[in-house]
Amino acid sequence: MSPLKTPASQRNQPADHSHHPEENFTEPSGKRPANSSAPGHHMSRDSEGSKVTSLLPHTNQAPGLARRYVRAALETHLEPELLDNTLLVITEMVTNAVQHALPPVILEVRHTYGHPKAIHIEVTDTGPNPRAVRLAKYSSQEENGRGNNIIAALSEENGTRLHSGTATRWAYLTAAEE
Repeated sequence: MSPLKTPASQRNQPADHSHHPEENFTEPSGKRPANSSAPGHHMSRDSEGSKVTSLLPHTNQAPGLARRYVRAALETHLEPELLDNTLLVITEMVTNAVQHALPPVILEVRHTYGHPKAIHIEVTDTGPNPRAVRLAKYSSQEENGRGNNIIAALSEENGTRLHSGTATRWAYLTAAEE
């Protein structure tokens, strides 16, 4: 089992978001956000892999920012197909959080070096937006509802962890076997 794979016993366990995540974020320029609603970004690397964490704005620009952050951090470490799949899954997960949940939107991507190359993606928000739930019943199925199918098709495993005050959607992707 890869060190990034979420064990079955922990899939519904709360992530550690008991601290104030915005305290540890910096913007791409290296500056700290002026307030908790400002986007922030942090990347770390060690001998086992990379971790990208982003506090994203609760706006329609969030998916694009997330893609840019992750591409800049990981494009030299991932095979093109895995990078493309990762960016697509991130786009869908962040879009869902912005459209259907309350802020903040926190993206965490962990990548491990070696074989098989693996990506673990998490998007945490504070749960359903009551307004979005009301509007969803009036929207066309042709316009919505494909994101979860895309995530399922591109990931080996995916799911949701619910915990006090937050929800974390996660997905685990690996590079294709050669």
